[in-house]
Amino acid sequence: MTQSFKFFRATGGNFAVTLGLIAPVLMGCIGLAIDYSIYSSQQWKMQDAADSAALAAIKEAPLSNWNEESARIVAEEQISHALGSAFTSGEYTYTVTPDVEQRLVRVNLEQRGHGYFLMGMFKSDPQIGVTAIARSAGSQAVCVISLEASQKNGLEVADQSALNASDCSVHSNSSHPKSIKMSKLAAISAPLTCVGGGVDGPDTNIVPSAITDCPAANDPLAGRNPVSTGSCMPKLGDIKGEKATLSPGTYCDDIKIDKQADVTLLPGVYSFQGKFEVKGDSSLSGIGVTLQFLGKNAKLKFDHDSKIALSAPDTGQSAGIVLMADKAIGKTRKFEINSKDANKLVGAVYFPFDDLVIGGDEDGDGTCDFQGVGIPMQPTQSDPLCDANVGDNSEWTAIVARKIKLNHNVQVHIKADYKASEVPVPSGLADWNQRSYLAK
Repeated sequence: MTQSFKFFRATGGNFAVTLGLIAPVLMGCIGLAIDYSIYSSQQWKMQDAADSAALAAIKEAPLSNWNEESARIVAEEQISHALGSAFTSGEYTYTVTPDVEQRLVRVNLEQRGHGYFLMGMFKSDPQIGVTAIARSAGSQAVCVISLEASQKNGLEVADQSALNASDCSVHSNSSHPKSIKMSKLAAISAPLTCVGGGVDGPDTNIVPSAITDCPAANDPLAGRNPVSTGSCMPKLGDIKGEKATLSPGTYCDDIKIDKQADVTLLPGVYSFQGKFEVKGDSSLSGIGVTLQFLGKNAKLKFDHDSKIALSAPDTGQSAGIVLMADKAIGKTRKFEINSKDANKLVGAVYFPFDDLVIGGDEDGDGTCDFQGVGIPMQPTQSDPLCDANVGDNSEWTAIVARKIKLNHNVQVHIKADYKASEVPVPSGLADWNQRSYLAK
């Protein structure tokens, strides 16, 4: 019994000693847990405050008088309100750095001097630092969208080609680092060029500079589908060297307009299930028309020497659509507008699952012609013969396609004077709203 009692006393004494030794450790662990809870809460609140401030400042970016000072004032007011209502201890400092050209606002927010139990011994100065970057994806009307989501070269501007969109925005949705491919002498000029991924090539050739990591632009014409045009018309064959007038309907066979033919399209919807080509200095014109391309064999080619003048219907199911293709046929098709004289093209060109190539190859040898057929263009030369004046004399033209390529030194001019035309603009093009988002 005595031995047992002594063992009990010894054990009790050791327990007291052990408790005395571990008590500070336990208290430290509890203190650290409390510190971490406070730290995490403060960090979350600070990040929320910085995010809110950056977004509030960037939302005014579309205003013509938006500048660094106005952005800074808005952000500082937002931060002051957040700090005053959400934080009770510590010293908080912040910087607001707007970039008007890049349409972004960066907010840095830091905490110092909070009375942590133990974390203060381990945390550097500042104790917490957070950053928020907000961008504006623009508020201009949109006129060019590449819908490709992930592959490279959603928008490609080759050789000495140039895309000029003076009053509307250009979007390449692909998240690929090479979403836009720019040759060394290529150029894009638009109020806003918005890229889901990055630019392959000299981004200085995009004026103003492209905004990268943009959110994808929604397909503004996703609700549009081909219009039924009935059963196949009698086989038409080629039209060569004559004047002709075509009526709306379904054309199931290949049609070639050649040898200076002059073809007029009556108002309505035309469905083509084969190849439709205009070449040989021929002309194609029509007011109130939509050209639909249906099925895996459908193909469009306006050759370099063709003259094209088309405007979309102002009423009906195809209102505002001048060229379009059916969706998701399981095969990517290529549609070509090579005409140097397609400057009257009023309406939307809509190939959501297919590729659009705009080129300047008159003789079909794969290079842009200079000073006539067969004479190659020199690297430092430019020539109006190589222009592809798509929409240059139109009130508006919009291009929405899976991929878009400007080929062989063409100069493409796109206008978006939507208010000047009687052809209605599909919802989502003219009403393109500013998209503000957090980039970090």
